[in-house]
Amino acid sequence: MKRVLVDMDGVLADVYRQFLDFEFRETGVRRDPAVTFGLSEPEAFPFYEKHVRMPGFFRTAPVMQGSVAGLEYLNGRYEVVILS
Repeated sequence: MKRVLVDMDGVLADVYRQFLDFEFRETGVRRDPAVTFGLSEPEAFPFYEKHVRMPGFFRTAPVMQGSVAGLEYLNGRYEVVILS
């Protein structure tokens, strides 16, 4: 059986939304996700280091729309390995 590697961040888990939500909780400012396009995570998110190290940051990240169905499709046809 062929193997498919699937990235977690930005493919299965919406970590950009998670960064923006954590930032909003901290600052009260809701930024448009478009301002993050083309930037690395540390460039896009001023509190990147603090938030990425907070307990539960990755565990509670929202699921990307359509990713569960896509993963189910792949899992039925390939050996799926999830990485980050």
